[in-house]
Amino acid sequence: MGNITVNRLPVPTWNSLRVNDCTVHLPEWFEPATPEITAPAGVTVTEMYTGKGLSELDSLVEGLAGEAVVAGKQAIYNEQHFPTALGKDFTNVIDGAAASIRKIEIPEGQKIEEPVVVKLDAADGKDIAEQYMIVAGKDSEASILFVRSTEKDAKGTLLSEIKVVAGENAKVRLFDVNLAGSDFLVLDDCAANLSKNAGFELTQLLLGGKETHTGCKTVQAGEGSQFTVNTGYLAENNQLLDINYHTVQLGRNTESKIYVKGSIRKGAAKVFRGTIDFRKGSAGSVGDEQEDVLLFDDDVVNKTIPVILTEEEDVKGRHGGSMGNLAADTLFYMGTRGIKKKYAEMLVTKGRLVSIAHTIPHEETIGRVNGFIREAFSD
Repeated sequence: MGNITVNRLPVPTWNSLRVNDCTVHLPEWFEPATPEITAPAGVTVTEMYTGKGLSELDSLVEGLAGEAVVAGKQAIYNEQHFPTALGKDFTNVIDGAAASIRKIEIPEGQKIEEPVVVKLDAADGKDIAEQYMIVAGKDSEASILFVRSTEKDAKGTLLSEIKVVAGENAKVRLFDVNLAGSDFLVLDDCAANLSKNAGFELTQLLLGGKETHTGCKTVQAGEGSQFTVNTGYLAENNQLLDINYHTVQLGRNTESKIYVKGSIRKGAAKVFRGTIDFRKGSAGSVGDEQEDVLLFDDDVVNKTIPVILTEEEDVKGRHGGSMGNLAADTLFYMGTRGIKKKYAEMLVTKGRLVSIAHTIPHEETIGRVNGFIREAFSD
């Protein structure tokens, strides 16, 4: 397959730190994934030929459609009818690699209490691909949980793409948990299109993989639509974690919130790109993005690129971040109670991640996350 470019910033910045995009080398062939899907009553799951599914998606989306140059942006960064975070190169690959697309549909007016659970346990040595479309009808509500895992030291590649279409007043809560093995390459893409007063909440726990490229691009086409991200991560053991969130606020009175917190240790590197993009006509809209990073070792690399773009005057955007070591007074306090530095780091990291994990409506997954964190600090 060769090299592809993923996670482009919508507007290039000074590239001395090499943050405008990322290049990934992919293997030549992929096998279709075979996930285990548990769907409660009222939710339908259909597997269809990729081309048919993508045509259906194209007919549902609002707003952007092969966007031209806007506010100095280059059209190359959005040549897609349904824009995604990882971008066109990745979509071209997975459209061919996955072979089929699984449609998860929540009918109009249905409010589903139990989560849809999609579990994929990837085998060692496998290169696999999966695609999903989530279609939430008007006034519907649902939670969908994706858990990808492998054996601890497994090697391979996982390509995954999820596209969400939320109808008027629909509420979609998407939980995405990465528990891949220490030698796995993971490319995990997400995109959403929101109608009037629709809400989309994305919760990500990024814990596994040797190299992970992930993100979400959301088009808030409808007035009053809301987009929220809550992400927690642990990057360690020379991992590379590459994140790209980009929300395009088109409708009036839209709201976006991007909150990311994590820990980096043992030679790992992390790049976070977060873009709030207010377009002309989005008057009354607000956006907020914040990142909180703990750096545990001197050999780690942290790059954070918060971006706010605007073509509209009547909007409010805010971004900020904090990064640094565990506070000396915290370490001293724990030390006086016999808690060693490594265990203190585990407690703080676990507390940050568990606060996110406990929002997952699935006890088994919460337990697996807790176990993954304990094992990470067991050496």
